[in-house]
Amino acid sequence: MFTLLLVVLVVGGYAVYVMTPDERLKALRFLEQRFWMANDAAVKVRAHDEPFRAVLKARTPMPIVVFAIVGLNVLVFLAMLVSSGSFSDPSFLVSWGASFGPKTSNGEWWRIATSLFVHAGLVHLLVTIIGLAQAGITLERMLGPLAIAAVYASAGLFSGIERLSRHPMDVNAGAAGAVMGVYGLLIATLMWNVVQRGMGATPAQAAPGAFDLPAAQETLNLRGVLAPLEDRGASMEAPSDATAAGSSALIPMKTLVRMAPAAGFFALYTLASGFGTPEIAGLLCGFTCGLVFARRAAEQTTPALQPAAAFAVTLVIVVASAAMLSGIADVRPEIARVVALETSTAGTYEKAVVQFKNGAMTAQALEKVITQKIVPELNQAHARLKAVSGVPAEHRPLVASAEEYFRLRDESWRLRADALRKSNMGALRAADRSERASLEALGRLK
Repeated sequence: MFTLLLVVLVVGGYAVYVMTPDERLKALRFLEQRFWMANDAAVKVRAHDEPFRAVLKARTPMPIVVFAIVGLNVLVFLAMLVSSGSFSDPSFLVSWGASFGPKTSNGEWWRIATSLFVHAGLVHLLVTIIGLAQAGITLERMLGPLAIAAVYASAGLFSGIERLSRHPMDVNAGAAGAVMGVYGLLIATLMWNVVQRGMGATPAQAAPGAFDLPAAQETLNLRGVLAPLEDRGASMEAPSDATAAGSSALIPMKTLVRMAPAAGFFALYTLASGFGTPEIAGLLCGFTCGLVFARRAAEQTTPALQPAAAFAVTLVIVVASAAMLSGIADVRPEIARVVALETSTAGTYEKAVVQFKNGAMTAQALEKVITQKIVPELNQAHARLKAVSGVPAEHRPLVASAEEYFRLRDESWRLRADALRKSNMGALRAADRSERASLEALGRLK
């Protein structure tokens, strides 16, 4: 995006440089005409949706939840930007609160929530903001701040616990699952809108305490924002999309059209980054909540009890899932010790062999180096590996290769010690074969 902007500026600057004064004047007039044409088009579109906008602003004047989410994301990113570390370094993201199985599942469960506000770069952050802003603001004003907060948090938690279950060794950062929850809420809201249009729902049918459209009209008229809706309705021969069902609280088609570019951009980026079950979990969570929250969206915001109950259910499910995922271990440090041990023990044996060849060590002494130093170290490392519990499925092949290495390497050292003790060349060749097989298994670890 920034590269494209830079190219446009450079090419445009060069074009202005080579133009004659008359050509510059013509170009300036052309751009001025196009600007005012675009402005007029925007004004017309805004006027078309003004009843809908007016109703939403009267319901929820300030979308504080979406603004707070965006603001917190930006603040965390700026703090990461000025600190020492690289966004491409997984350990840097983990240090700022990203979710990582061995840490999250061993007492740091808060990472599932904090990871929603950690991003792996500027593009990652902008995609979250672009995906959330338009849909989130519209839905917050339509359904209320508690509804959007409950959906964003619930979808983010469900997505995080699903990703932890599927890919416990990945570093999880970003809010793709939470934003997908907002789009799930939007889909459910649109479905209810279709039902309500078909039933001809009107605000007059709202239950006691529902949103009062005449009062909102009076307030807006006093501010000079909107002409009286009664006069406008009397003068219009055909109802607009916003009022087709008798209620301007139904989302107009042109509002959806304006959301489409941001939604499409977010969807393409998410697909390219690896759309999977965590994102689907977020989408389904938002959709399920929306089936309850948006049922009377044409008449009123969501009652506070519904988002509270939905979030409480989410917490129960997430806590139960967390209990089943607790204790995930990172076996890679132990595997690294196994690789280092091979280098260490092979070096110890080579030094002893040099002394043996120089006559400074007997065959019996060389055998003791194997049986009293090398083999015990190997057994200790094997015992440490066996003691590791909670190894995730994706690392079990590593453990299997390590087990094979230990078995073959122990066999090779014992055969070599036996060959030295008995001066048995056949045992020495068998030891060489076991050693080669063990090093092949070690190669798979590397």
